[in-house]
Amino acid sequence: MGISSTESKKKTKRILVVSDFTVEHFLDDELKEKFGENGIFLETFYIQYNVFNEEGIEKVKDYDLAILWLNLSDYSSNISYRIEREDAIFNELILFYNKFKVGCNIPVIWIGFDSYEEDLSILYGNVVSGSNIKYNLNYRLAHALQDRDVMINLEKIISKVGETKAYNLKYKYSWSCIYNKNVFCQIASEIAKQYKIMNHNTPKCVILDCDNVLWGGVLSEEGIENIKLGNIGVGKIYQDFQRIILQLYNHGVILSIVSKNDIEDVKSVFNTHSAMILRLNHFACIKVNWENKADNILQIANELNISLNSMVFIDDSIFEINLVNEMLPEVKTILFNKMTIFGELNCFNLMREVDTCSVSLRNETYKTDKQRERLLSLSKSYEEYLNSLEMKIEVRMANDSDYYRASELSLRTNKRTNGSRYTVEKLKERLKDPLYRLYITNVTDKFCDLGIVGVVGVYGREEAAELDLCCLSCRALGRNIEHVMLNEIDKKYKIKKIKTLCTKKNEDFLLFLKDRYKK
Repeated sequence: MGISSTESKKKTKRILVVSDFTVEHFLDDELKEKFGENGIFLETFYIQYNVFNEEGIEKVKDYDLAILWLNLSDYSSNISYRIEREDAIFNELILFYNKFKVGCNIPVIWIGFDSYEEDLSILYGNVVSGSNIKYNLNYRLAHALQDRDVMINLEKIISKVGETKAYNLKYKYSWSCIYNKNVFCQIASEIAKQYKIMNHNTPKCVILDCDNVLWGGVLSEEGIENIKLGNIGVGKIYQDFQRIILQLYNHGVILSIVSKNDIEDVKSVFNTHSAMILRLNHFACIKVNWENKADNILQIANELNISLNSMVFIDDSIFEINLVNEMLPEVKTILFNKMTIFGELNCFNLMREVDTCSVSLRNETYKTDKQRERLLSLSKSYEEYLNSLEMKIEVRMANDSDYYRASELSLRTNKRTNGSRYTVEKLKERLKDPLYRLYITNVTDKFCDLGIVGVVGVYGREEAAELDLCCLSCRALGRNIEHVMLNEIDKKYKIKKIKTLCTKKNEDFLLFLKDRYKK
């Protein structure tokens, strides 16, 4: 049996930056620092826009990400606007973009155009106009991007930095670069965030206190009628916070509560207060008691079967925050402050587009886990419990609509995985090889449909194949599904080689795979 292992290999990513002005001297250090904070060693390669257009696709092979940053300096906005001119530029840029998507299909982050730089409001005044080519191109190109490619709103970043602090005329005429260092710092941060989003690198669970987090005031002291929550005044801060938490829920983040309170009082707020945005059914776990909060969080991690470093704990008490930091250092903590809390939530990295069906199934699974726990407690043996679940397991070849979920599982799973990670783009590229086959496993039981919980990728011929990808969602653990899944694969292929990459949490699963396929 052959084992292809990259366990000792450094986590290195290659990024190609294409621009029509000088960015290398200012962007490179910022990019490497931001990616380095996430344990990624970055190799960066820079090429001028005109050179790329001449040499084309050969320049983008084997890169993990492409950054496109153009300022269209050759197209002065001082020339009278014509729609034909805008269309010509748009068509040229689309041809340029398509060179990244044909043949290799690497993910692209496009830095939007800056229409502020050549602003002639000193002559015309500050009016909205449809004759701003760069502004119009941003809108048109953003809507033309494929898959998960994105366009970063450069003008929003400039407005955050401050227009007077964003530009440097000395750089413009000495280096052909108009921006100050703080703009490059913000751009690097945004690129790193978008890379995390593309790779589903985000916390899985947020744990919330109630008093002075979901509402203002202490419920047990002030009563439901006096807590601050509503659409005006201070209460609006808490309502807006709840709206953002609801967005996390809608994007698949698991919600839980840990609060020192009386459970009936808390239920009363959720069930009767007209200003509540969140409802009790949004929460997978609710620990409302007077116990140690760190112990409650540990119980939630065990019940949900997720790691502590996938959790974010939000509380207004510095004592509780310090306690969790001391006892559970893997958990990310956020001290709730009305003026800073919204910025603190940038630790979540969510895609705008979401598979609502998959999210709904995942949330339903967590909500029904208590029913499974009760069934287990009433069963005489684990085998009886599994039989009582009335599971139906389907293993089939994946189709186009399954690729997003397959990619998500490969990127998010850390325990029951061989370690292979695939973005949607890389998965599609892999599947172009006729020897590569992708299989998904769908599970239902008597309580709900768990959806797609397992993925297997096999490369090679039936008589001698490599197990390239194998992962199982944590919400399907303890049901012997991995055996059923691989038994179906073994009916089709004789696995001679398995790919293994260590995630620091998948050692047991790697041993399981090696033992299963040993000679």
